[in-house]
Amino acid sequence: MPKAAKDRPHIKIFIYTVGADIADEMMIPKPEQYKEMNTVFAPLIGCKNIEHVSVLFNSRPADMFVGDVSALEGLPVNTAATRIYWAHSRKLGLPIDANTPRIHGTAIVSPTIIWTRKS
Repeated sequence: MPKAAKDRPHIKIFIYTVGADIADEMMIPKPEQYKEMNTVFAPLIGCKNIEHVSVLFNSRPADMFVGDVSALEGLPVNTAATRIYWAHSRKLGLPIDANTPRIHGTAIVSPTIIWTRKS
């Protein structure tokens, strides 16, 4: 049986809004399942459902969460979140060009890996 949120360890998340180079930080109980992640993150992002993206954050694997249809809704590109999203491609020496996907709208980064196959 999952632990109550108040009994779980807290993790730091970073909220990147469009146009901001510095993220807002927040401590939250570590979510254990997709439904809980969606309940916590979707209102912060301003969407109905979240989408998970694996990223490098400060050169370490991390989780990023974005709105599942943010790009389709025409939300503006989030430059700071896009730089994080592209970090792994750059590390691998892959080209970044006009066709490389970008992050649109608000994004949340969790340096603590919370997304698992069980999520």
